[in-house]
Amino acid sequence: MFAEVLDQIPQPETKPDECYLKDGLLYCRKCNTPKQTKISIFGTEKIVYCMCECETHAEKNMQLAVRSSMREEEIERARRMALDSPEFPTHTFANDSGIQPMIKHCQSYAREFETKAKNGSGLLIYGNCGTGKSYGAECIANYVIDRGKAALVTNFSKISEVVSAVPFEEKAAYFSSLRKYPLLVIDDLGVERETEYMMEIINRVIDERERSGKPMIITTNFSWEEICNPRNDDWARIFSRILKRNYPLRFEGDDLRKVEHMKMRKTEREFYNTSIS
Repeated sequence: MFAEVLDQIPQPETKPDECYLKDGLLYCRKCNTPKQTKISIFGTEKIVYCMCECETHAEKNMQLAVRSSMREEEIERARRMALDSPEFPTHTFANDSGIQPMIKHCQSYAREFETKAKNGSGLLIYGNCGTGKSYGAECIANYVIDRGKAALVTNFSKISEVVSAVPFEEKAAYFSSLRKYPLLVIDDLGVERETEYMMEIINRVIDERERSGKPMIITTNFSWEEICNPRNDDWARIFSRILKRNYPLRFEGDDLRKVEHMKMRKTEREFYNTSIS
């Protein structure tokens, strides 16, 4: 019965110029290994197909290519879920212009993320507007995502919108969902409306991350003076909790957006002056 089943299995086509006969079996001309093998079933000997070494190697390469493609798709899906922005994928250390020297410290953190994550150690990136704080934080997020970890880049205004939109009975689940991300990036702390409701949300998110033991990276335009001497008790409590687990990193320098704008203006001016003359 088994011999009959084997006889019904279709055998791969072999071309004469690709194979040769040796000891009653077909051999591959490329790798000189058998493409057939003999098996015995209840005393009956049968010749069946088997992959030669070059076919086995090609199969492994194909499987690796498929797995690599699937991994790339998963990474890009994770990137879209982290921050739905056309610019976000380009915010990488490889694309850094080098203008902001503190980016190197962001890169050092990213390289040691596995160790930092175990300790729940994050960063508080502070400084003037336009100095590259968000870019540095997003570079870290992309670095983490490229290595198969999930990240979320958001701000408290967005979180507030989600909390306001979900039913009351689902609010706790939403806050708990912020624990699952190996990295949470909160951008522009301090630009949101300063209300009692918003202060509650900020403290709730910090609380969830503390419970998870996972790190946050927070960017803010607050100065070090404002961080050390908050304007009220609410901010004093918030910064006290943040500095407990987040190392402060100061970004200094000119507003990079203005620098880029001036470069663009100069290029455009040269173009139009040339075209007129």
